[in-house]
Amino acid sequence: MRIAGIYFFTLSVALAIGSFFQLPAAHADVPTVPDVAKDPLDIPPPIHRRHPEIVVVDLNAQEVITEIDPGELAWVWTFNGTVPGPMIRVMVGDTVVINLTNSVDNTMAHNIDLHAVMGPGGGGAVTEVAPGETKTFSFKARRAGAFAYHCAAEGMPWKHVAYGM
Repeated sequence: MRIAGIYFFTLSVALAIGSFFQLPAAHADVPTVPDVAKDPLDIPPPIHRRHPEIVVVDLNAQEVITEIDPGELAWVWTFNGTVPGPMIRVMVGDTVVINLTNSVDNTMAHNIDLHAVMGPGGGGAVTEVAPGETKTFSFKARRAGAFAYHCAAEGMPWKHVAYGM
């Protein structure tokens, strides 16, 4: 059985670019975390089942401050607290249910654009969430491969990707 992998791939350059953006005016209210780098070994195990299932994925958009170099702080936007966000592993034929929550303490709207999703915006149009909101959508995994996902909210995907999403 072919496996469809959906993986958010962000170049390390995204953090460097994001670090040039100003910290939020009220950054004292933004959580500070020591590290947002995703462990490259933290991946879901291979799928050995032979029949499609419903796979539920909970993603939380979190805006945090982190130190990217000694004394250099960056405002970073994450999925589940890391950059890149978690790898989502599913099998061709699975129905994937995405629950996207935008943390109540965030300042920006966020969404998710999954390149594996067929249709306009890859889910972005139906998942734009304001701080404190959750939206859910589902899709059927129809193609095998490794696919990126990222935030494309407010019509400015470049900005959200540069901040780490």
